Amino acid sequence: MLADRVDLYEKGRWAWGQGLVILAAECWRRLRDEARRVGHRVDLMRSLNALGCVEYELGRFHVAQAVWKRAEALVEAEPSCDPRFRVKVLVNLALGACQMGRFDEADAYVRAARDGCQDLEPSWRVHVEHAASAMWITVRRWDEAEKSTRQALELLAGHDGDPRVAHLQTNLGQICLERGDLAGASAYLEAAREVLERCQGDHPNLGSTYGALAWLHYLLGSLDRAVFYGSEALRVLWPNVLTTHKPEVAVVSELFGSIALDIGDRQTALLDLQRASTYFAQAYRWTDWARVNQLLDDLVRQWNSVAGRVDSAAAIHPELRERLCYFTTLLDLLDSIESLYPDIRQQAELTCRYALALGRALQLSPDDLEALGHAAKLHDIGITSLDPEVVRQRDPVGPVARDRMRAHPLFGEKILSLFPLPELSRDAVRHHHERYDGSGFPDGLAGEDIPLLARIIAVAATYVSVGLKRGHTAAMLELSCRRGRHLDPGLVDLFASIHDPVETPVAAAG
Repeated sequence: MLADRVDLYEKGRWAWGQGLVILAAECWRRLRDEARRVGHRVDLMRSLNALGCVEYELGRFHVAQAVWKRAEALVEAEPSCDPRFRVKVLVNLALGACQMGRFDEADAYVRAARDGCQDLEPSWRVHVEHAASAMWITVRRWDEAEKSTRQALELLAGHDGDPRVAHLQTNLGQICLERGDLAGASAYLEAAREVLERCQGDHPNLGSTYGALAWLHYLLGSLDRAVFYGSEALRVLWPNVLTTHKPEVAVVSELFGSIALDIGDRQTALLDLQRASTYFAQAYRWTDWARVNQLLDDLVRQWNSVAGRVDSAAAIHPELRERLCYFTTLLDLLDSIESLYPDIRQQAELTCRYALALGRALQLSPDDLEALGHAAKLHDIGITSLDPEVVRQRDPVGPVARDRMRAHPLFGEKILSLFPLPELSRDAVRHHHERYDGSGFPDGLAGEDIPLLARIIAVAATYVSVGLKRGHTAAMLELSCRRGRHLDPGLVDLFASIHDPVETPVAAAG
């Protein structure tokens, strides 16, 4: 029925807006399957475009591009297709091609989208030029980037509080930084920051704004402000730090590496610059990669020299220096998971997102939310201490292998104890396999004796583990089956209410 298909699409859009990716994906897959069954080409196009966005958000860019290409083929085969939908698909294809380093292909899609919106409302031209601005910045073609950015801003005149305006101002700030216009950069970036900080929660674009502000203050000679804004950028980017936000993380890693060099901390500099080099290469940003590699070459050549740079090292506030080292450590730990077990990394990324959604519904404090986010993303860090063959076995065979696998929360706590992570995070990692009825491990804790953050992670991790394989409905059924036995019943109920468009859950932390 038409009403059912409309409901599926709109519920998927609602879930997407709430960050509930697994529910959105299930709605749109059901819409796709129903559209195929009844032969409704428009709904099939819409569902494919939406599912491409899901794959993109999960960092599966090649899969996203393949899905969008199927949508494009349907668009081109349908003469009566809404031209606005065609523009939407072309812009998505441009963004996907850009993520995969196919910049000529991305340019062609942008040009086609630009041609396709000539007779449409101005908002569609804004959509195209906004995407073009980001693409040109990625390939460091500053004149084209400025032209697209200013065209989009001109069309948005009078919408000063619009987050799109703030993102475009951030782009202009980055362009000014590259040209050495620090005063212009400051004006644009501060204007963008003020708008985005007024948004409810942390707007996703705030990470790139903070990152650009960090570089601005570094160039102005204020290392303390540079570390502050760099840390804030990573805090905002944290939920997607290893998928869609790797280029932004590379920018901050290069900054932190440069600051570490300035304060004489060569070891931290080496770690941060190596990460920046790797992430820039993974994002096909070869000019940035070459610049960072030159810094690495210079660092290696200076490694045995104790004169000069270290003796005249700059200084930053001790708390900010600790913050710099803290985020360097966190990213190194994430890199170790990704290098060994990419699938576990993806699950950890989503577990972090859902754990934070549950934490916000509980109205946890900002410090507790930060500790929760770090613990959720690192809850399986102990697995890196195990034999890979044991980890890859779905159900480890033999008592020794099972005991080793069951010990990974203890290994995780031990690894984290070597670094300045909060005790809340370490406790959550140790106890994320405890069960509400006391049958879990490593300590057999029960009920509310299990730390709250560990109980939250257990719910989120269970949902993600099942949801990625079998979808939202199966994952919610699994939570229901484990409610009160393995999982905190109150948290399961709250998690379910988060996925209900009718409810607006608010609960007291406890």
